[in-house]
Amino acid sequence: DIRVLSITFPIPEQSKYYKSMPNRYLSALLGHEGPTSILAALKKRGWSSKLSSGSKVEARGIELFDIDVDLTEKGVDHVDDIIKLIFQYINMLKREGPQEWFHDENKNISAMQFQFKDKGSPLDYVYRLSPHMITFKLEDVLTAEYLIKDWRPDLIQELLSYFRPDNLRYTVVSKTFENQTDTIDKYYGTPYKISKISLETLDEWKKDDLCEDLKMPSKNEFIATDFTLVPIDKNEPSHPHIIHESLLLRTWFKTDTEFRFPKAFVSVDFFSYIVMTDPFHCNIMSLFVRLFNEDFTEYTWDATRASLNLIIKPSSYGFKVI
Repeated sequence: DIRVLSITFPIPEQSKYYKSMPNRYLSALLGHEGPTSILAALKKRGWSSKLSSGSKVEARGIELFDIDVDLTEKGVDHVDDIIKLIFQYINMLKREGPQEWFHDENKNISAMQFQFKDKGSPLDYVYRLSPHMITFKLEDVLTAEYLIKDWRPDLIQELLSYFRPDNLRYTVVSKTFENQTDTIDKYYGTPYKISKISLETLDEWKKDDLCEDLKMPSKNEFIATDFTLVPIDKNEPSHPHIIHESLLLRTWFKTDTEFRFPKAFVSVDFFSYIVMTDPFHCNIMSLFVRLFNEDFTEYTWDATRASLNLIIKPSSYGFKVI
């Protein structure tokens, strides 16, 4: 059963502001998953477990900024409250004003991701870049979608002015409403209903109030600034070797001597003979991993933003941390 709330704000096309990217600034804040974020507040109330935000160009001069919320069964009954909470976060952003330190974080993260980007398909790369030759200056074609160069708080404030209750459309997808529709789409046969937002609801969303749970995120301590590589030891083994061994732990290590990028890969395997003894313990392990990932996201979000990715998944012998 799919349960999704999608909130859409029409905004001016942002491609001409590619050197400052005000839309990415707001997307990073509205889609943040840290302790004082919208998602954290929704999880606390049991209304949602996932949220994303971002803008996309629909046609020349037309861009839409979307906030998509995966709803719980409880959250379906609180759609108006969820939208109210989102506007309280927007109210907070307007009162706090654009923050240069957060802009700098986005700038540094984007520069790092561009500098150390993995190789991809040349065909896909050309396909994606070719439209940029029309949109951006020729010297910026390769970097326009990555590098943030200018600090333009005025553009952020201008963009925020479009995030208003009288400038949105929202849709809710859920089987909960399958008996409340009055129209059938002639192409796909999808039942739906279009309703106007009541004046009372709009007035409630327009209130300039705040929520104590919603604040600017704390500064990200995980963003790398030093990419100096450690010199290679001439006696470095050519194959992985054990650097620590005890009754509980064995650690293998291999220095990268080929690609020489400031990247590391760590894989930790936790073994337990109980896991595969029967279906019950196997499912318990899978449930544990899902709960752990769900609960831990709030604390690992800053690391994820800084390209320090943590994956925890079940295995045939326990679980694996990558």
